[in-house]
Amino acid sequence: MKKTNALTKFAIVFAFAAVTGCGGDPVENTPEPLDAFYSCISTEYPLSVAEALSEFGTSARFGFRTSGSSAERAAAEYLFDEMQMIGLKNVTREKLAVDSWEFADAELVFENSRGDVQRIAMASYASHFVCEDEETVLVYAGRGTHDDYIGIEAEGKLVLIDINQKEDWWINWPAYQASLKGAKAVIAINDGGFFQYSGDTLGVHNIRGPKGAPAFSVASGDGDTLKRLIADSEAGEITVRLTADSRVEENKAAYSIIGEIPGTADGAILMVAHYDGYFRAFDRNASGVGAVLGIAKALVGSGYEPQKTIRFVFHPAGEWGISDSRYDWARGAYLTLNNHPEWVENAFAVVSIDGGVTSNIAEGTEINASWEISDFAMTAGYDVEGSPFRYFDVVCPDSVWIEGFSYAQKGIPVICSGFSGIDEQIEEVCHSNMDVEDYFYNEDAFIYAQKLYGTYLIEFDRLPVKPLDYVVLFECMLETIDANATPGAEALANAVYDAADAARELSRKIEGGNWEQGREEAINGELCRISRTVQEKLITLTWDDKIVFAHERYQRNASMIEEAIGALCGGNEKAAVDDYLAEVDLNGYARYFDRETYDYFVNQVFGAGAVNSWGNGYIRDNVQLHDVIWGIRQKTELPAEEDERSFEDERSFEDEQSFISEMATLEIELADQQKLLKGAVSQMTKDVISITRAINRLVEQSFI
Repeated sequence: MKKTNALTKFAIVFAFAAVTGCGGDPVENTPEPLDAFYSCISTEYPLSVAEALSEFGTSARFGFRTSGSSAERAAAEYLFDEMQMIGLKNVTREKLAVDSWEFADAELVFENSRGDVQRIAMASYASHFVCEDEETVLVYAGRGTHDDYIGIEAEGKLVLIDINQKEDWWINWPAYQASLKGAKAVIAINDGGFFQYSGDTLGVHNIRGPKGAPAFSVASGDGDTLKRLIADSEAGEITVRLTADSRVEENKAAYSIIGEIPGTADGAILMVAHYDGYFRAFDRNASGVGAVLGIAKALVGSGYEPQKTIRFVFHPAGEWGISDSRYDWARGAYLTLNNHPEWVENAFAVVSIDGGVTSNIAEGTEINASWEISDFAMTAGYDVEGSPFRYFDVVCPDSVWIEGFSYAQKGIPVICSGFSGIDEQIEEVCHSNMDVEDYFYNEDAFIYAQKLYGTYLIEFDRLPVKPLDYVVLFECMLETIDANATPGAEALANAVYDAADAARELSRKIEGGNWEQGREEAINGELCRISRTVQEKLITLTWDDKIVFAHERYQRNASMIEEAIGALCGGNEKAAVDDYLAEVDLNGYARYFDRETYDYFVNQVFGAGAVNSWGNGYIRDNVQLHDVIWGIRQKTELPAEEDERSFEDERSFEDEQSFISEMATLEIELADQQKLLKGAVSQMTKDVISITRAINRLVEQSFI
């Protein structure tokens, strides 16, 4: 089970649940509000919402209700009307400024091997390219790396490439590399990783690059046809006619749609979802929006009168919303929350629904949650009846790939929907033309999801104080401290132990209800500030978008550089590059792409005009090893087209075998990373002590 140590106490319970069915026997004495809510849940209405939302699109062929588009705005009007119709109050449209993307169609026309005219449909990434029946040339450039362009003239042409975005790199890298070669656009064949359901599966993800480096995708079957034609041609290229209509414009209108069930006391519980999507987007996220409205309708229909306001928020621009940003997704959530600073202090918790509400193949329910809310997510969710799955799991921390992170970073505890055992399904069809009702829909799962996530709303509403347990956080942190590699590790570990003890006492007080009456609002506000401090001071992101503690990236960088030096000393330069240096920050790409491409995506985060959205400040530096890696390459593995000497001849040059300059650079970088690690550990120790004091002060001032 993917759990932290603090959650292992549930292991025996879940082993039993896997045999008897998640939740076991019905819970006796079910609270009346839950009972009434459950009785009002159905699939007819939420499924009709998901089906209706799937029909909004800028492309008659594919769908696409994307950021700031006419389809997304029409969907916003539909949701506004639905929220009013089911009885939500204070329903509003909130205007946001996003980059818009309108994709109508893209098609290649060419003669096949029999001389017949053939047409291939393509999907576009969020980039700008408009033409009609334009004659051009298509060449094939392998995986679109530096080496793949040797002997290829790409100026003014379309470039066909293979890509595996799961194992290798995102589309922005070969797309920008192609633009530097003067190509009109790249056309990507996903030959592994994502969109592998069938030869007809056509998919795209967010682009994370500039609109002026356009990219399209073709299904693998069509891509194979194009590759064969190019291979069989004498010139190594074919003539095609291209029609494309993909338009990206800056600073256009999009709308968050907000509705409420007003409460009688302070505080608000939020349920959020994005309503944009690629293709028909039934799973991501029409079904999620349908589930949210199904929950809202059932709560209203049951007569539920909450203490806290229950606020339902539908964001635009969840999949993509800003051009040329590393953090181009969850734009609508980020902007909406920035417009409402009062939500930060006022919000009790957030339940984020981003797919994960219906599946035919899921093995279990798997919820992502903030560390401090994970215990509650486990206990409150376990007893919900009706799961069609074998088990129930909670994974923490939450993920940056879902909108909930924008809320968690503000100190609001987040529970995010999800399943386990569906990795293959998601990779095969998510964000593709296969994301349709027939593939995903499971009535039992859809009913259960509404019960489960609606239960969280009601259970949160019953609690005067947030049910937070920071012990989970601090135990996770302890596991990441390498005493042998980390200067100051003992002091940090001792500080974390003290923090865990303080957090344990706070949790005991909260669970026991031992607070001074009338102090609930102040306690919740202070808990929010503690969680926000944790996010700001203790958490960072890696260059591959993993949430880690602030010392971990430096700790790993130093370890990998040290291993690389050892490998070079031992004559294993391949391991030095592929196994170690490629694991340091952004240098997994340095082996394959030009320095100009590499620098572009570093500056995308650090440059003067960088737009980092919700990712701002999480990555503060990058170890630049592009020159080192290419120096090693030049001495060991120059492509034959660039150097006529054989590999054995290349190795015979003593001055090129020594790697003296590369090792000297690595020694400097190692010392730098060790210095940064020492500084990070020292600062974290101070921050953990400060957080411990805040926890102790809260216990002393507000609890009996």
